[in-house]
Amino acid sequence: MTALLSVRDLVKHYPSRSHGQVLALDGVSFDLAQGEVLGIVGESGCGKSTLGRSLMRIDTPTAGEIWYNGTDLVTLSGRALKKMRSEIQMVFQDPFGSLNPRHSVRTIISEPLVIHGMSGREQRVRELLDLVGLPQSAAKRLPHQFSGGQR
Repeated sequence: MTALLSVRDLVKHYPSRSHGQVLALDGVSFDLAQGEVLGIVGESGCGKSTLGRSLMRIDTPTAGEIWYNGTDLVTLSGRALKKMRSEIQMVFQDPFGSLNPRHSVRTIISEPLVIHGMSGREQRVRELLDLVGLPQSAAKRLPHQFSGGQR
């Protein structure tokens, strides 16, 4: 089995005035093969979000390695980092909290397509709605107009 995502000894420390440093992650390691799913669970404050933010390079790890499809993510910057982010995504536990309540589903789905300069956005929005079993009319709706499962 070849790992699609390989994380070795990932560390993330945050400076703290009162404690010197907060150890948010301290030596996280795992391998994830293509087609596998990894769920991260734990108590509030245990580092789940910090792990996700570090993997996406929203936060820069203090130490460790993150390899995705043979590429060292820790060393990426600029365009290479932006391109990587178009291939990897975080799935949030609370979908309603992840959606802008003032934006239509069309706008929400289109946003990453715009950010990554993809063409054919309207067609892609229609394809994605169809893929998840929602009618085309759903593109005009706001997040609060969906059930929890639809969100």
